[in-house]
Amino acid sequence: MPPDPPLTLPPPSEPVIAFARPPFGLRQLAGAARRHWWIPVVAILLGVGSAVVLLPRPDTARNLGVVVGLVVLCAVCGLLLRERVDPTIRRFAEMEHVLRVPGLTIIPPLPPGFAGRDDDDEAAGEAFKMLRERLRESNSSAGPRCVMVTGSLVDQGATTTAAHLARAYAQRGQRVLLIDCEMSWPRLHTRFGLPAAPGLSELLADRANLQDAFRTTAMRNLYLLPAGISPPEPAVLLTGDRFGALLASLSMLFDVVILDAPPVLTANESLVLAAMSDGVVLVVRAGHTHRDAAQEAMRMLGVARAPVIGAVLNDAHGIAARYDSPPTAPPQSGAHQAAPPGSASRESASWKSKSRRSAA
Repeated sequence: MPPDPPLTLPPPSEPVIAFARPPFGLRQLAGAARRHWWIPVVAILLGVGSAVVLLPRPDTARNLGVVVGLVVLCAVCGLLLRERVDPTIRRFAEMEHVLRVPGLTIIPPLPPGFAGRDDDDEAAGEAFKMLRERLRESNSSAGPRCVMVTGSLVDQGATTTAAHLARAYAQRGQRVLLIDCEMSWPRLHTRFGLPAAPGLSELLADRANLQDAFRTTAMRNLYLLPAGISPPEPAVLLTGDRFGALLASLSMLFDVVILDAPPVLTANESLVLAAMSDGVVLVVRAGHTHRDAAQEAMRMLGVARAPVIGAVLNDAHGIAARYDSPPTAPPQSGAHQAAPPGSASRESASWKSKSRRSAA
């Protein structure tokens, strides 16, 4: 059987637009001052220099007011300019505004290591439980049976998000299968301390059966299908009909199947996996993911007609915490499921406004 032709994308019907950022308030200004502390310091030094020149002159009170006003103006303008020219996404509301999909949760900094145990850091555990509930509320049924977690590029935190989301489902008593689809760079087996092979690649190549490929983990109800030995052409295996049939069968055996997929902008097979899944979660790393890269990933998912449910802000270094309060409640029943990008509907705007009100 000849291999499937590589997936090609049509050119965009319209250029990717860098949307304006949401309003920048006092809380965000204070967060920017903590992040870029050197800007207020420079403004103060400038004010000291101005004071040396102006204060010895007559009308000291007026000159002092000029100095203070100059310091405040320089500090505020410097912080605003620095934030406006920053190409990365840092805030929860900014992520929603730029990607035009619902924000699902903010993942706080996680403790080092992952052993697949049942004990989570409290803040991190609540974040992933919220993500689970928002996925369950994303449609009228019990939520998507097959969820794909991905990022625009590498090092976004998609693998960690997929692993912890699987744990959150298992803690609820649901049978969960976590599949490592990153055949070029498999990592999930190391998180659980399990062997990499035989795994998905051997299963698709008819060199192993289901019983040999599955792994039980230390956590009840959580199972792992590792990537296996990296094949020379992972896209050929993942985009073939055999994987689609396997995924359909696994969705009948487990309550939830979670795919840890390769980045959208570096692996075309991610688009095929996205079209096979019931819902897609895009992971954005605060202070690391560029706006144009995230927008291009959303555009490609939209071209592939992927069912994008929303985006997750991975605040691995506590950057977003300086700007936003994390959302604290799941959306109401019947919440809007995000349509593919390019169709900014009134329903999407309504969902996002409700999400922001709950985040406040």
